[in-house]
Amino acid sequence: MSYNHKGKNNSMYGRKGILCPAYKDGRTSKIYYCKNCQKEITYQSALYGSGKCRSCSLINKVRSKKTLKKLSKRMKKQWKNNKFREKMMKIRKHQWTEEAKRKLLITLNKRGITGIEKKIIKILEKYELPFKYCGDGSFIIHGLNPDFVNINGEKKLIEVFFEYFKIKQYGSIDKYKKQRYAIFRYYGFDTLFIDYQTLQSSKEEQIAELISNFQRRKIN
Repeated sequence: MSYNHKGKNNSMYGRKGILCPAYKDGRTSKIYYCKNCQKEITYQSALYGSGKCRSCSLINKVRSKKTLKKLSKRMKKQWKNNKFREKMMKIRKHQWTEEAKRKLLITLNKRGITGIEKKIIKILEKYELPFKYCGDGSFIIHGLNPDFVNINGEKKLIEVFFEYFKIKQYGSIDKYKKQRYAIFRYYGFDTLFIDYQTLQSSKEEQIAELISNFQRRKIN
């Protein structure tokens, strides 16, 4: 490259926004967020990549057994180091900030408990099933707030939803379930999904049996 094309001698140097020759309707100057956790991401990832942050893009990624074994071995070795362990604990503590929690709680409190959530609460109490309502923001996983969590120490969650809103938000029910399940599974949780249609067309004892069977199901 010639001297004239380097640094400030280049006629294109320092041009931003509309003046930049690569400008395309301002898409590169916008702020983009991860599809899953809403963390800020680069425009390259949003426009030309997966549209997810680095953490979420690794969720549900298929790796060979050999690779998983290597990663596990390396992580165990790293966690034996006191400095590394202290550093990671600090990072994890501040990943989900108090400000982010506050905003989510305000949104959830405005929404209140939905009709289908009240119906599930009634069934849980009537049949003494070991789950409690946590859709008020009292339980958060990777920035997501499930509806019900197991109270017997098992990693099990229940999600209830209206099909219309999930199709509108995710494009399809299948996509919503896969994304949600993958994130919860990454943290070791099994999830039962109950939609409005199933809740409306089934008797209380049928829903109770569905939850009871899920409770007994072993996590693979």
